[in-house]
Amino acid sequence: EGHLTFFMELSDSLSGEVLARAADKEKDTGPVGVVTTTQRDWERTTVAAEYWARLFRDFLDKNLGH
Repeated sequence: EGHLTFFMELSDSLSGEVLARAADKEKDTGPVGVVTTTQRDWERTTVAAEYWARLFRDFLDKNLGH
């Protein structure tokens, strides 16, 4: 059984002060007992990364008004 963990940190480029941190973990949702290939694992990773990137972008848009 696998899982993915994403960690994001937003910091001020001048001072280095950390403005926000976010982390999330996702359990592998693939079929039980099925051996996956590296390509399939990478596809799942890409889908998860795109999902978390959208969440982060939505958060920034909502909180920074852009």
